[in-house]
Amino acid sequence: MFGGYECSDIDKFDLFVCMDSSNISNLKRIIGDSSSIIKLLDRDVADPWYTGNFKVTYNDIVEGIDILINKINSSL
Repeated sequence: MFGGYECSDIDKFDLFVCMDSSNISNLKRIIGDSSSIIKLLDRDVADPWYTGNFKVTYNDIVEGIDILINKINSSL
């Protein structure tokens, strides 16, 4: 198990939403390459650990969630 995830999780969840390319790479190493692994935005979400700017991160997440909800609703 790494970061709270293990290989068997691929069968438990429909979607794994990652914040950046590094998260995607790490998750693919754990559960394998899967279409259920997506990035929240087409770009990396700003990481406030490095930027110190929580407002930009918040805005990125809100934008990404809106897009994700629209994609899910359109697929129903």
